[in-house]
Amino acid sequence: MTATWLYAVRRGLVAGTLSGEVTSAITARAAATTAVFAGSVGAAFLGL
Repeated sequence: MTATWLYAVRRGLVAGTLSGEVTSAITARAAATTAVFAGSVGAAFLGL
């Protein structure tokens, strides 16, 4: 989902009413969610 969001933002496919601040906030939240998910997969792989 994060990759899809980043693609849409870079291509200008998001609503023009979204400010740069809102777009940045959504991107940060998506990146954080992805990082937590990747960390949990890594922990499960290591058996933690």
